[in-house]
Amino acid sequence: MHTLGEHLEKLGNVNYMIRVDRLHELYAWLSKMSTGTGNHIANLGDLFKVYLGSHLKYHMSEHESFRELQ
Repeated sequence: MHTLGEHLEKLGNVNYMIRVDRLHELYAWLSKMSTGTGNHIANLGDLFKVYLGSHLKYHMSEHESFRELQ
């Protein structure tokens, strides 16, 4: 997503150089949105790792005794 944002920013700069302001604004907005989405996905990955990982460890340790009983 970050690479996509960089490429969109470059397209915006090209449109700025050839004086197409409307497309420059569009590509700048798309670049900002794709970079923000990439950051959001990266942050979600960290949340999944921390919360789900620790929860699964706790869940497995709690159920270990039940497995031994069976």
